[in-house]
Order: sequence, then C-alpha cells, then structure tokens
Amino acid sequence: MKRILLGLAATLLPWQAFACSVCFSGREDFLEAFYVTTALLIVLPPTLLGSIIYFIRRRIKQVHAENQLER
Repeated sequence: MKRILLGLAATLLPWQAFACSVCFSGREDFLEAFYVTTALLIVLPPTLLGSIIYFIRRRIKQVHAENQLER
C-alpha cells in the first residue's frame, strides 16, 4: 500500500522534484550561497584540526616549562 501511495504521489506531484538543494533556478544569490557554503565546508575541518593540534602543543610546552622550573 505504501508503494502505491508513493508512486501515486510521485506521479501527481512532479513539482516536488524541484525541491532539490542544488537546484538554483538561474538565481545568482543561490549560486553565491552555494559557493560560500562549499568553501566553508572545505576550510572548516583543517582549521579545527589545526587548532586542536596547536592547543595541545601549547599545553605540552607549558607543562614542560613548569616541570623545568620545579627542578
């Protein structure tokens, strides 16, 4: 029954196919938003990983310096 309803909905509601997240319909503002979001998703993971590595290395240096002062 579910398959019949799904098939019926797909045939009777073809305008729903335009609800794709990458369909720009020729509008420039959607295209720009797509590029900005893509750039953000490309840059974000290396930035987060680099930040984590930086803070861990900084903390290791601080602990090492504190141990040197105690001796």
